[in-house]
Order: sequence, then C-alpha cells, then structure tokens
Amino acid sequence: MNEISDLILDNIEALVVIIDFETHEVLYLNKKANKIYGNKIGEQCRTFLHYKKK
Repeated sequence: MNEISDLILDNIEALVVIIDFETHEVLYLNKKANKIYGNKIGEQCRTFLHYKKK
C-alpha cells in the first residue's frame, strides 16, 4: 500500500482486511482491524475471521 491509501484506510470507521484471493493470506489490516485482531499480516484469514462453532 502507499502512504495516501494507508492514511485513508486507517481513518475510516470500518474494519479493513485485504486478503489474497488465491492463498487466503492477510495482506493488510487498517488500524481499527489491527486493534481488534492484532497483527495478522501473513496469516491465513480462516485463523481469525471465520465463524467458530461452540
């Protein structure tokens, strides 16, 4: 990402997680998503985004 897009994405009131469609690897989290999930860049999205059955 670049400075301008980081600035925009970090200052919106939404969780932003960008994932590689083929590998399901997390490529980017904005500040709000990072605050909730922690730094998950490089991990598989299924490790924290998918619903977990009780």
